[in-house]
Amino acid sequence: MMHFNTIIIITFMFAVSFNNGRCNAENDSIARAEELKELFIEAISESPESNEKKMMLIKAFPNSFKEFLSLYGYFENKSIDEAAAPLYDYHMEHLNYFLYKLQVNKDAKISKLVNISIGGHWDADAVSVLQGYIRRHIKIDALLKFIKEKSHDEIFSFWYFFFDGPHPDNYEDDYKLMYSRCKELDPQIAELMKQAYEKLLLEHDGHGH
Repeated sequence: MMHFNTIIIITFMFAVSFNNGRCNAENDSIARAEELKELFIEAISESPESNEKKMMLIKAFPNSFKEFLSLYGYFENKSIDEAAAPLYDYHMEHLNYFLYKLQVNKDAKISKLVNISIGGHWDADAVSVLQGYIRRHIKIDALLKFIKEKSHDEIFSFWYFFFDGPHPDNYEDDYKLMYSRCKELDPQIAELMKQAYEKLLLEHDGHGH
């Protein structure tokens, strides 16, 4: 039988390891936040080096929903001091520039937005701004260029995020137009769109969370 003191030591070591891992993740987010803040400042400045900085900014911008939330999200289940991610207060400034004003390498930007959407869900503030831009400003043809490279589960997840919100039934007209156009271009992806939207309506009963 394992000695009681040994159990205590193992438990303590596990707790220390867990806390160290969490601290490392938080430190990584802070370091990434500082890097992005600096890149945004330099890209917006329109200096002679700004084009290079714009390309670096696109590369450094989050490439997954988890990463996006860790930098720009707001976590209501945490204490007030810890609720806001490092760049939460900058989300409007940064997203306004990245989504509407950054004109270099549009394909790379759309690819990032598709990747962020996969595994995502609706939320207020930064997530809502990003989702709204994808839904209203990127044409289906441009989306399909990047979506078709993904697995079925990832495509389903993309459309789930695309139509998610407090009231998914509000997007019915948009859905019908998107589905009709998508069915002409890629019936298989259109079917996954249909399944994702119908799942949202069932989960929300058409009336939100």
